[in-house]
Amino acid sequence: MIHQKVARGAFCFWTAIGRPWGGIRPRRLAFAAAQRAFTERPEGKDFRLFVDRWGNRFLLNPYFHIDTEMLITGTYEWPLQRFLTRSIASGDVVVDVGANIGAMSFTMAKACGPSGLVLAVEPFADVRKRLQKHVELNSPHRVRIIPTALSNFTGTASLHIAEPDTRNSGQSSLEPVPSAKGAITVEVATLDDLVSEQGLRKIALVKCDIQGGEPRLLQGASNTLQNHRPLITTEVSPTDLKAAGFSPSEFLNAVKSFDYRLFLIDPKGRLSYEIFPEQVPDDQWYSVVVGVPSETARGSVFR
Repeated sequence: MIHQKVARGAFCFWTAIGRPWGGIRPRRLAFAAAQRAFTERPEGKDFRLFVDRWGNRFLLNPYFHIDTEMLITGTYEWPLQRFLTRSIASGDVVVDVGANIGAMSFTMAKACGPSGLVLAVEPFADVRKRLQKHVELNSPHRVRIIPTALSNFTGTASLHIAEPDTRNSGQSSLEPVPSAKGAITVEVATLDDLVSEQGLRKIALVKCDIQGGEPRLLQGASNTLQNHRPLITTEVSPTDLKAAGFSPSEFLNAVKSFDYRLFLIDPKGRLSYEIFPEQVPDDQWYSVVVGVPSETARGSVFR
């Protein structure tokens, strides 16, 4: 108990001293302190209101990985957040596939403005309950929750989930990823079906982070990619992709086959340099790869 109190004090200290410098703070020390200090899965009363650097409001507890990241750095995945704010315009309609608790969804909603819309796709009910609370706190008219997994078919499937007490609530997947410890049945649709059912005329951006499910999502999104030509952001995890039967280069080649070019982003969320699937090793991990339609990438704004 004494060690836990000390760890809690250390976590608060390391988090607080970093605030004046934004993301520059002793991140590893704060994460280590959080793991020692917050050892039990929190209940409703254990969550505290937090306002991120974009002004979005969340109910967080350092027990969870995403929550800890946000408390330490003031946001989650800062470079991707910056890219989203740079790339989404007022009035845009965007899709957040693997929305989790909404760390990206509400930044996207602010960029879309009152006339825009975010479809926040989250099939895991436990996580979706937290997402719903955050929608109520932030953008009830700009963020629409979709309680369905996206893949290359329509029906039901097993959503593989981590242990109930896992700290990383973003590990659910339709693919049998190594972190999976159980499964639940969820509704499944394709992105093309979702766009059609929602009556959407133009999708500006699709953010994907679904633990190896990205290639099959792509297979069910051909009409959307060919007709809407959205920007795509995706994680590339060789471990998760291998569980789904793909390599990083195969997945990236699939994106490229829709006449897209592939870029990494720098720490400020700007497109940095182009990558080519044939040069990507099988063990290469990227936190963010951006797919840009070739006709857009030729514009000076992306150079």
